[in-house]
Amino acid sequence: MRLHVGRRSWLIHHSMNALEEGLDPELFVRLHRSAIVRKDFIAGFSRNPSGRWIARLSDGTEQPVGRLYTDKVRTIARR
Repeated sequence: MRLHVGRRSWLIHHSMNALEEGLDPELFVRLHRSAIVRKDFIAGFSRNPSGRWIARLSDGTEQPVGRLYTDKVRTIARR
């Protein structure tokens, strides 16, 4: 897996599940099978024309939300 922090990135030999288990769920959320994001880095959410959730990140990029993670996104979006 590749960990991105700012403009730097590191190759880490762990599974996404292992990383997710080690992170504080109050600070981080899994948005996709290949993406875990710091909650305070999420600027907002929208839905695309097909109804899938998209997370807008503070750096201007977008991260699609996987179907398995939409319940977590709904909870965050209500706050």
